[in-house]
Amino acid sequence: MSSTLYTPDEVLAEQTFLHDAFVKLRRRKWSILLTGIVLSVILGASIQMLPKKYHGVATVEADSPTPQAVPTSAMLRDQQFSDYTLGSELTILKSPELLLSVIHKLDLINDPEFNPPRHSWINDAQDTINRWLQTWLPNNSPPSLTNSERELGETLAALRSKVTFEPVPHSRDIQITVSLRDNRKAAAIANAIADAYIANHMGFAEQIMQQVHGYTGAHLIELGKDASQKAQIVAQFKNDHNIITGREAPLIQEQITQVSTDLINARAQLAALHGRYDTARNSDPETLAAVLGSQTINRLREQQALIGAQRAALASNYVANNPTLGRLNAQYADVEQKIRQEAQRMVTSLKSDIQSQEASVQSLTARLAELHRQIGAANDAMAMLIPLQRAADAAADMYDTYARTLRQTDASMLIPATTVRVAARSEVPIYAAFPNNMIMLPASTLIAFGIAGLIGWVRETNRKGLVSMNQVEVVLDLPTLGMLPRFDSHNEVIYLDAVEQLFNRLWLMDRPRSILVTSARPEEGKTTTAWALAKAAADRDIRVLLIDADMRSGRKTQAARSVSVTGLADVLRGQADMRDVVQRNPDSANLTLLPAGHPKGIPTRLLALDSFNRLLETSCQSYDLVIIDSPPSFVGGDCWLLSQKVDKTVLIAKWGSTTAEEIHEAVRKQLHRDTFAGVVLNMVNPRQNVRYGHPDSLYHSREITRYYKS
Repeated sequence: MSSTLYTPDEVLAEQTFLHDAFVKLRRRKWSILLTGIVLSVILGASIQMLPKKYHGVATVEADSPTPQAVPTSAMLRDQQFSDYTLGSELTILKSPELLLSVIHKLDLINDPEFNPPRHSWINDAQDTINRWLQTWLPNNSPPSLTNSERELGETLAALRSKVTFEPVPHSRDIQITVSLRDNRKAAAIANAIADAYIANHMGFAEQIMQQVHGYTGAHLIELGKDASQKAQIVAQFKNDHNIITGREAPLIQEQITQVSTDLINARAQLAALHGRYDTARNSDPETLAAVLGSQTINRLREQQALIGAQRAALASNYVANNPTLGRLNAQYADVEQKIRQEAQRMVTSLKSDIQSQEASVQSLTARLAELHRQIGAANDAMAMLIPLQRAADAAADMYDTYARTLRQTDASMLIPATTVRVAARSEVPIYAAFPNNMIMLPASTLIAFGIAGLIGWVRETNRKGLVSMNQVEVVLDLPTLGMLPRFDSHNEVIYLDAVEQLFNRLWLMDRPRSILVTSARPEEGKTTTAWALAKAAADRDIRVLLIDADMRSGRKTQAARSVSVTGLADVLRGQADMRDVVQRNPDSANLTLLPAGHPKGIPTRLLALDSFNRLLETSCQSYDLVIIDSPPSFVGGDCWLLSQKVDKTVLIAKWGSTTAEEIHEAVRKQLHRDTFAGVVLNMVNPRQNVRYGHPDSLYHSREITRYYKS
C-alpha cells in the first residue's frame, strides 16, 4: 500500500478543505466501508418495509380512425382532432358519472383503501361542529346527506386522488395511471376506467344510431316478434300433440319394433312352459326329475339308492323283523315321500310361471296396440303441423333476410361506430412503483456511504490524540524516544525490537543509573513499558532493580502480583528492611523487584522522606540500573518528586489518545525539565498508523511487517 510522506512543515501547513477531507477519509476508509455497508443494509431493509404502491397503467386512444360503411354513418365521422378534442376526452374520463360506474362495478365503496372506517369520536366531533355551524352560521350550514351518499362521495374523492390522466405527447393517447398498494386492484381499476370510457362512447354512438335507424330497427323488432310468436305456436302445438321431430322422430317406431320382438319372445317362452307342464303332469316320479331338471330330486334319488343298497345287504343276514332293517325301511319310505313332495311342488311352481308369462304376453300385446294408436295420431298431427311450420319458417326467413339486408346496408347497425378504443390494457404490475428499488436502493447506498464518510470525517476531525513523533517534536517542541506498537501475538518480535531500540536510546547515551517511567493518564501502558525495559536490561547482564512506586493503586507489577505485598511503602516507614522485601525474578537472575508495599497515608509524604533518598542512593550503588514505575503524572505530586531524584524521566503517551495539551501540561508542571528524556508513543495501531502516512509509519508498513514474518 503506497503512503504519502509528510514533512514536519507539511504537518503544520494549512491545507485546503478538500485535500484535508480526502486525507481524513482515506485514513478511515475501512471503518467508512463497514459503516457504509451496515447503513446500506439498514436503509435497504427500511425501504423494503415501506408500504408498496403499484401503478396500473391503461391507455385509451381518442379520435381513432373508424371504418365508414354507409352514407348514414357520415353523421359519426371524426371531426378535426385538436387540443379541444383532447380536453373533452379528459373531461369525460374525469367525469363523476364514469368514475361512479367504476365504483359500482368493482364495489369500491366497501374497500377499506377507498372508504376507510371512520372513528366514532371523529364522527361525534364532526357532528358537533356541524351543529355549532348551523346554530351560529345558518347560511353556511352543510347540506344534509345520508350515510350512503357521504360514503359514495368519499369513495369518489379517494378514487380521484389515486387516479391520474395524462396525455401522451405527440399522439392521441391518454394514459390512465392508478396508484394502489394492491397491484392486481390497480390494474383492475385502470382497465375498468378504460372500459367505462369505451362504454361511454359506445353508448353515445348507439344513441345516435338508434335515432338514425329508428324505423328500420322498430320494423326489425316487429319481424322478430312475429317470427318468435309463430315459432312459439309451433312449439306449443308439438308439445300438446307429443310430436317429436329431428333426431328423436323415429322413437315411436323403434318402440314398436322393440315391443314386437319382446312379444314374440314372450309367446315362445309361454309355449315352452306349457309343454313342460303337460309332460310333467303325465310323467311318473321316476322320469319327473329328468323332465323338470331338478337337482333336489336327483340328490334324493341318490340317497334312496344308497339306503336300498344297505337294506339289501342286511336282508341276507337278518330276519324280516330286525330293528336295523326296520329303521332302513323307514328311511327309504321317508326319502320316497320327499321325492313325491318335491315333484308336486315343482309342478305347482311351473303352473305359476305359466300364469306370470301369460300376464306378460297380455301386457306386451296391449302396449303394442297403444303404440300403433299413437303413431296413427302423430301422423294426423303432423299433417296439421305442416302449415304452422311453414308459416313460422317464412317469418324467420323474413326476419333473417331483413336483418342481413340491414347489415349489408350499414355495418354500424350491429357494430356501433365509435372514435375511441383501448390502445393498451393494464397488465398486473410486477414491480412496485414506490419504493422504486432500481432508483432508491442505489440512492440509499450512496446516502449510506455519504453518511459513513461524514461520520468518518467527523471522528477523524475530532481525534485529538497524537499519532506521530513529528507532531510531538514540532507542535510541543519535545524530544521523542520512539514508538511501541500494541503488543499481541502477531507483532511480538516487532514490539521487542522497539523496546530494545528505546532502551538503547536511554542507556547508551550517558548510562543513567535511574530511570523514571510515567504517563499523563492511567491505562497508557507505563507499567508494561517499565517491565519491558527492565527485562531488556537484564537480558544484557545488567543488574536491574524495578521499583513499583505506584503506592496509590492496588495494581502491582507483573511479578509482584504473585509475591508478598510488603515493599517500598513498608521500607520507607521503617517497618521492613529492603533486603527482606526485594524479590528475585525467577526468569532472570539480573532482575530484582521491589513491590509498592502496603499503602498507608499519603504516598507523596513517604517519597519526600530522606529514607527514600537513601534507598535510591543505596539501590544505585547496588545495581547497575534502577527503573521506577510511578503513578500517572496528574495523580498527586508523586511524579514531580520522583522526577527530581532520577537521572532520566520517560513519559509514556498512548498513541491516538493522549492529546498534545495533556503531554504539555504533564511535562510543564509535573516533571522536572532537566531529567526529562522524551516522550514514547505507546500502544500504536500499526494498520491505522500506516494510513496516516507520517514518516514514522514506515516502521509499521507492510514491507517491514512482511520482513519480520519471513
